[in-house]
Amino acid sequence: MSTTTTPTPGSSAVVDILTEQHEHLKTLMSKVLAGNGADRQEAFDQVRYTLATHEAAEAEVLHPLARQDLPSGDDAVVTDRLAEEDEAGEAVTKLEKLDVDSEEFATGFLTLQNAVIAHAEAEEHKELPAIAAAIDASQQQQIAAALAQVGELARVGPLTANGDSFAAMLQTARDHFHRSAAPAK
Repeated sequence: MSTTTTPTPGSSAVVDILTEQHEHLKTLMSKVLAGNGADRQEAFDQVRYTLATHEAAEAEVLHPLARQDLPSGDDAVVTDRLAEEDEAGEAVTKLEKLDVDSEEFATGFLTLQNAVIAHAEAEEHKELPAIAAAIDASQQQQIAAALAQVGELARVGPLTANGDSFAAMLQTARDHFHRSAAPAK
């Protein structure tokens, strides 16, 4: 996943990187139901890795800065996105237990795909513009640096150190971003 996007006029690097990652995730998700057997499993695994790292970067870097910098009353925007991310995580966990070629998997994955797309659009239209306007250049660099790591981390090796379930991968990614976002001592 490339994150070397040049900001568009009136935009910010953070908005552009997140939007690019959302588009990449949508592309990955479209490959899941287009395949079957091992190809479908491989595509689903890539969705899991990418979703785990992307959501961890947001949870550990983006959302805390948003809570800190958004005007009071806008906190609901972040709370809603976090709830959507939790729901997506629960859906992935349920899907992991199913045969990828089953009808139950296909139906569940389609529901997940629609929810992830709606979540991405809500971030892009509600949370990100407010964040981009409220954070300073240093914070934008901090978020952009974390997001730039998503593509590299979204692979099986680094993420499965604590297990190969979505929950374990998400925790591994959150630990990584928590450490990288912590101020140097």
